[in-house]
Amino acid sequence: ISDPRHPALIRFGGYRSKWLQDFNRCPRVLQHLSNITGDVELIPTTLQSNYSHTNIGYANMTTVDHFHRDSVPYVLILLASDMTNTVGGELQLIERQHEEAFRLIEQYEEKVPKEFIRSIDYLGSNSCVFMQGCRIVHGVTGIESCTEPRITVVNSYMSSNPFVIDHTRYDTFRKEKTGALEFAMHKMWCSYSQIHDLGSGKPS
Repeated sequence: ISDPRHPALIRFGGYRSKWLQDFNRCPRVLQHLSNITGDVELIPTTLQSNYSHTNIGYANMTTVDHFHRDSVPYVLILLASDMTNTVGGELQLIERQHEEAFRLIEQYEEKVPKEFIRSIDYLGSNSCVFMQGCRIVHGVTGIESCTEPRITVVNSYMSSNPFVIDHTRYDTFRKEKTGALEFAMHKMWCSYSQIHDLGSGKPS
């Protein structure tokens, strides 16, 4: 499928594939990523449509993914293709707070000067980038040439603590068939977990 931000993508695999469900919920992966954060116990996003969201980039695409801020707290981006002979398709971060980053995007009509940009170098196929995409404005440049499509698989995570600031946002998923139901279930999880923790005296 495609949408205004992604020319080509795969979504909703978490409803069809037991393997993807297990991958996103894998205790070893969750523990490893939680250790990286230092003090946050991570769980999979409550939005199951986001399980292993997959972006696909082809040659001559002007943009693989426009500059944006994620609607989930944490993302793990797995490079699932060989980019050795790829020209373009770079993951770029704007090294400014998101408010200023979006001002720069508007000012320069998405052609933000290099002095504000940091390109992230994947270490080859099957390598990963883990980040708080809700706090960092980022995007993927167009692909001039490649020997195979650029494929990234994105897993989304959130804190198990229901009292943290909620960075899961509805607007991005508003038009999806599952959007309203999933976001309602997300808010139900937050409310239930808060009540449970307060009642038990054992905070998450």
